[in-house]
Amino acid sequence: MVAPSEKAIRPSHVVVSGQSRLYRKRRDRKSLSKRLIAPGAYIFDCPIGGVASFYSPDRATVLLLDDLKSRSAELDSLVEGLPLSKQANLLHREPIEEAYAILRRNGLKTSRREVALRLYGQKGYGEGCGGLIAGYSYILSGLRLSINKPEDILSGRLLVNGGLSSSSLPPLTDRSALEETFAVLKKDKLDPFAKIALLHFFYFRAGLYGHGAERFLYLLLTVLIFDSYSKPFAFTLARRLSKAEKAIVRDCARMDQPDNRGDLDRFVYRYAKRLSGFLDEEILSLRREGVLYQKKRKTIRK
Repeated sequence: MVAPSEKAIRPSHVVVSGQSRLYRKRRDRKSLSKRLIAPGAYIFDCPIGGVASFYSPDRATVLLLDDLKSRSAELDSLVEGLPLSKQANLLHREPIEEAYAILRRNGLKTSRREVALRLYGQKGYGEGCGGLIAGYSYILSGLRLSINKPEDILSGRLLVNGGLSSSSLPPLTDRSALEETFAVLKKDKLDPFAKIALLHFFYFRAGLYGHGAERFLYLLLTVLIFDSYSKPFAFTLARRLSKAEKAIVRDCARMDQPDNRGDLDRFVYRYAKRLSGFLDEEILSLRREGVLYQKKRKTIRK
């Protein structure tokens, strides 16, 4: 028998079938280094799992975010295909439903009629639930809350929660996460859908979540979608996110796992997948409404 040559002998860490753990680690490290110096990379001061956090979208995330933009455009075109009376009714109804659903979820007793009267200026905003309704009213009228420093986020949270004292709300637990929430909000070049996901993550990370304190976050997200993409979708986002709240909180907690190494792309991708599902539901609903309208028109003509 001929002894195998030295070249034929494989190193102990290389296996014949599949990839060794050491090889995968080297490959992942190389891929990570490339993504950190990529043009669209954002590095944050808020550490996750003991390492610096960063967001650098890979190809799958970029494609998903582009798909969200096209779906949002499709949603807007479906709305424009409805008669003007239906469009006006949609934009009148959705903010009422949105505010009502969030307030009820937070355990505040109110009615759709009361929300409508307060939202459209026929009644004072009132206490407790008035801050959120005032926020939606400002969005519709074109006014925006000025946020010039991280502390303004804390002030906004108090205002939207009806002027409650800070002791009634969850305390700030991570100052660096609050500063990153503000930094993300001011990043104009960041994709709006990615910005929504990162805002949600850092707001949760700062400890500003729970007991109704997330109302201000929902207001920020609504403004971003309303100003950037679809107006009808903007006033359904908070309702849908509040229903998926447990899953989103679980995704936030997963970011601390050691194998994640501060990479927020995974979180953004999962979040964008949820948004994609929400948009699909809205598109399907509007298509049905459009079909019903066309059938009604044909019946009237006959």
